[in-house]
Amino acid sequence: RFISLFQVLIEKEWISFGHRFRDRLGHPTCPSQRSPIFLQFLDCVWQVHKQFPSAFQFTANYLLKLADHVNSQWFGNFLYNNVQERHHAFITRTTVSLWSHLNAVKDNYTNSIY
Repeated sequence: RFISLFQVLIEKEWISFGHRFRDRLGHPTCPSQRSPIFLQFLDCVWQVHKQFPSAFQFTANYLLKLADHVNSQWFGNFLYNNVQERHHAFITRTTVSLWSHLNAVKDNYTNSIY
């Protein structure tokens, strides 16, 4: 429900637990492993958000922006399959976190009816 806790949920349950973002999103190309599981999760959250809009601190636009940037490859959060790959790629030193970017403009995605 809170923006910060939603980010923690994604970091813990998806990124840290080893969801294979690079393979599932097709970065760079892995057609046999491509599967939009994380995007389906975001769609589920969006569906619940549409039913209960005042239950979330973030807006539907936040979810859309998140989905856009998961595929943009601009941020290191979703570029690799696991923590070890991120560590070996020095991801924290070579890329910006999506959360830093979104938190910098948090007011744009704060739900006024929350």
